[in-house]
Amino acid sequence: MTRIVDDAPWALGDAHRILGDVHAAIGNEAAAFEAYDKAYALGWCPEPGHAMLLLETGDAEAAYASLERSLIGRTWWTLQRHGILLAHLALVAAHTGRHEKAAALIQDLTGSSDRWPMPSIRALTNEANAVLALAHEDRDLAARYLHLARQLWSSVDSRANVARLRLQIAGLQLSSTDMRGAMTEIRAARLLAEELRSHKLQDACDALHDRILLAEGSRAIVSRQPAWHAG
Repeated sequence: MTRIVDDAPWALGDAHRILGDVHAAIGNEAAAFEAYDKAYALGWCPEPGHAMLLLETGDAEAAYASLERSLIGRTWWTLQRHGILLAHLALVAAHTGRHEKAAALIQDLTGSSDRWPMPSIRALTNEANAVLALAHEDRDLAARYLHLARQLWSSVDSRANVARLRLQIAGLQLSSTDMRGAMTEIRAARLLAEELRSHKLQDACDALHDRILLAEGSRAIVSRQPAWHAG
């Protein structure tokens, strides 16, 4: 630890950032925020994980503000991570109703494929496009964007993001009464959640599974009702 502080003080801050990402993926929200705060106190940027946890816990405006602040700096870390921060900002902008801002960021990131070729950035822009499509009530287009994002996350073996996207896809399929498709996605997500030992993802799988059972139970009750005819 002493050697890290002396030779690479930035590494300690980044270690806390990564620890925050691990806690967030598992579902330990308090521990994740504590680790992100420690990273920030050490002069290190805890983004984008910190902002994504804020978004997930319902504080989308704070997530947007935090990402914007992270882009102000001109440190080597900020410049190195500029693309991934912009991609997350596009996603949060879409979630907060800043649709023109999100579209502009997406255009900037996707219009320069040589500059931003990373699968993670392309995955995030597809996620942002899915949010914009849902804002226009185009579920089919949103589903296509989510499938593309899931494939891109799979290409870099980002299993937590793959599981997260599968659950989003399952939610869309459930709303379209595609129960079989939703169950397929949930089963795949559950396998990843168990591998990652993420109780957060496992709980999300259980919640969607329960919604499917409830929906199927309701349909079964309706189908058993007698047909009444007027007259």
